[in-house]
Amino acid sequence: MTRATILRVFLVAATGFLAGRAMGNSSVPVTGSSARCTVYIPREWDDYQDASHYGISFKDESGTLRFVSQLPCTGTDTAPHIALEIRRK
Repeated sequence: MTRATILRVFLVAATGFLAGRAMGNSSVPVTGSSARCTVYIPREWDDYQDASHYGISFKDESGTLRFVSQLPCTGTDTAPHIALEIRRK
């Protein structure tokens, strides 16, 4: 490689690094109140489990999996519609 090529590679890498740092140092705090949409998940669904092509899944203590594929943005405390529920026998 020539010196010019090495210099170009270095400049591109340095510019990308500095641009990433500048974007990461935002002075605007991120808070929950800045969300455009808030979705409430019932406590009895327990914790977030995973996300897949079925949707976002939650697994409760009895092993039931609930998949939510469309989250409502209504501003109410209503639970999202369950697209798929898998229960243990």
